[in-house]
Amino acid sequence: MTPDQMVALLVLAVGAFLAPLASRRLGIPASVGEILLGALIANLIGPLANTGVPGALGFVGFAVLMFTAGLEIDFDHIERGGAIQLVAAVLYVALSTGSAVALVVWRGGAPIIGIAYGVTSIGIAVAAMREAGVIGGQIGQAVLLVGGLGEFVSVIALTGINMVSRSASEPIFLQLLKLLGALILVYLALIVLRSLVWWYPEGFERLVDAKDPSEVGIRAALALMLAFVAAAALLGIEPILGAFLAGAVFGLVFRATEPLTEKLTSVGYGFLIPIFFIGVGQDLRWQNLIRPSVLVPLVIALVATILVKVLAAPVLRLAGLSWHSSLTVAVFLAAPLTLQVAIARLGADLHLLSDTQATALIVASVISGVIMPSLARRLSSRVEQSV
Repeated sequence: MTPDQMVALLVLAVGAFLAPLASRRLGIPASVGEILLGALIANLIGPLANTGVPGALGFVGFAVLMFTAGLEIDFDHIERGGAIQLVAAVLYVALSTGSAVALVVWRGGAPIIGIAYGVTSIGIAVAAMREAGVIGGQIGQAVLLVGGLGEFVSVIALTGINMVSRSASEPIFLQLLKLLGALILVYLALIVLRSLVWWYPEGFERLVDAKDPSEVGIRAALALMLAFVAAAALLGIEPILGAFLAGAVFGLVFRATEPLTEKLTSVGYGFLIPIFFIGVGQDLRWQNLIRPSVLVPLVIALVATILVKVLAAPVLRLAGLSWHSSLTVAVFLAAPLTLQVAIARLGADLHLLSDTQATALIVASVISGVIMPSLARRLSSRVEQSV
C-alpha cells in the first residue's frame, strides 16, 4: 500500500467516525452528513478517488447496503398482509414510478431521469422510523412492504438501464436471456438452501446464532453476497442486483435474521457504507452548485421526487390506512437517497446523464434526505397521538 493510499484510508476512517457525530448535532441523517463530508474533503484537500481506496471499499460498502436492504424485507408481514396489501403496494410503486417516467419521456427527457424521480429506497426511511419508534406499527410495516417492493423494482430498472445501454454491442435478447438465467440461478439457490435447512436444521442454526464466536453467519452472508455479485458481473448485469437478491434469498430462507442483521448493520454502517457515501460526496463541487444549469434541474428533481410519491398516496387506502397514514408513508418514501444516488452515478458512468444532471440528482437526494424524514417523523407522531 502506497503512502497516498494510507493517508486516504486514514482520512476515510476518521471521516466515518466523525460524520455521524456531526450529523446528529446538525439534525440530519448520517448518510447525508457523509456525503457532505466527502464534498468538503474534495473541495478542501482534493479528491481521494485517484488513490483507488474509496472506489474499492465504497463498492463493497454499497453491496453490503443493498444486501441488508434485501435482508430487511419482512416476508412474514407480506404473507400475513394478504393479497390486498400486496396489491396496494404494487399499485403505489407502479403509479409513482410509471407517472414519473411517462412525464419525463413526454417532455422529451431520458427515461433514466424518470426512473430516478420515481425510485424507491428505504434506507433513510428505516433509520427515520427507528428514531420515531414507528417501525413496528402500521405505518412502519406499510413503508417496509411498499419500500421493499419498490426497491426490488428500482434495482430491476437499474439492471434494465444497464442492459439497454449495452444493446449496441450485444443483442438485447441475449441480455434478456442473461437476466432470465440470473433469476433461474436465484430460484435454484433458494431451493437448494431451503432443502439443506430442512434436512440439516441443527447445522444451519449456527448461522443465526447471536453468540457464535466464529461469526459463521456473517461469513456465510458475505460469501453468498459476493457469490451473487460475481455471478451478476459474469452475466453482464448490474452487480448490485446480485447483492440485493442475495439478501432477499438469505432473509427468505432464514426468517429469524435479527441478530445477523444487527451484526451486518454494525459492520456495514460502522465503516464500509460510510465510505460509499463519502465517495459520492467526492463528486460534488461547490462552484458547480450555484450555476443555473445545475439549479434548474436540481429544483425539478426535488419537486418531482416528492410529488410523484405524494400523488400516489391515495392507493394506500386500499390497504386499510387512513388518509393521514397514507400521506405519512408517502413522505417517508420521498427520500430515496441511496438508489437515487446510485442511478445518478450509473447514469453518468454509462453517459446517459451529463455531469450536470448527475450532480443535480445527487444534491436533490441530499436535500430530500434532510427535509422529508424530519417531516415524516412529525406526521407519524401526530398519527400516534390520534390513536
